[in-house]
Amino acid sequence: MKYERLFQREPWLENNAIEEDREKAAQDEHAAGQPLRRPISRRSSAIPSFWTILGYAIALCLATYLIYDKQHTKNDWPHLKTPSPPIPGLNPPTKPRTLPITDWPTHPASLYRQPPSPAVDAEWKRISNVHNLALTSAQVTSLGKDPTQTVKLPPSWGFGADAHLGLITVLHQTHCLDKLRHAVYYDHYFRRGKGWGRLPPDEERARYFTHLDHCLHFLLETVTCVADTSVTTYHWMENRTLPVADFQAKGQCRDFEALVSWHAENHVDAKVSKEEERLWRDFRPREDDVVLPRVPATGNEFWDVAILVGPEDA
Repeated sequence: MKYERLFQREPWLENNAIEEDREKAAQDEHAAGQPLRRPISRRSSAIPSFWTILGYAIALCLATYLIYDKQHTKNDWPHLKTPSPPIPGLNPPTKPRTLPITDWPTHPASLYRQPPSPAVDAEWKRISNVHNLALTSAQVTSLGKDPTQTVKLPPSWGFGADAHLGLITVLHQTHCLDKLRHAVYYDHYFRRGKGWGRLPPDEERARYFTHLDHCLHFLLETVTCVADTSVTTYHWMENRTLPVADFQAKGQCRDFEALVSWHAENHVDAKVSKEEERLWRDFRPREDDVVLPRVPATGNEFWDVAILVGPEDA
């Protein structure tokens, strides 16, 4: 299949194609016995600039929502919050907090604002653990869902006959942020990490872009659902000609670390031994499980590949 035409309108992709051609020409010259010259790219920073702006904008907007309930109490906007099952660990306490957000890197720099490294990757993995919970039918019903149509765990897994799979939303959000971070540093994670070219290979391309589109849409919907109406003020700063936004607002925040710690000890995989993790590979619907019909095709050859093969692995 030819997917290239779908991305020809993107100038940053076109310029990187030119850069790749120059790199190949330089390698050919070297093979012919000529000195190896590093090609000069007119817009070698096009991808980092675009994805960095996109990633930081999303991260900045979402950071307020993910870990910070801005001066709202339960009586203020309970109707805006989707329900949580009555599990103590999913109702962490709140505490006063000042958001450590600035336009510029701090010293020492937050791990969340640093380029890829083992420490950075480990921290993002820690806060974006999307392992599932085991929920009872009553807990599923409290979410407004029908437990006869949700995925159940086999009793042989040790969670009883009434165990349904569930995913904590905020960890899905941080997972999506991490996927967008990987896209910002595409060269590191995919070109060097996986040996991909300037675009994912044909067999991965539809899933890759579909997953990113899903994450962008998911984060947009969760942010606009809450629609935080707190207000940012400005101040003057030396050597700056324009006012500087003061994002370090104060308010009551949920104890996100308490939630992460509770989840690390209570998700399904934490209670399944390493030897039993193979059970996931054989996890299939049972005879009495409800199986929904396949998502309708869009009619677009490129995107329908993603419908057939499923989203990118988490």
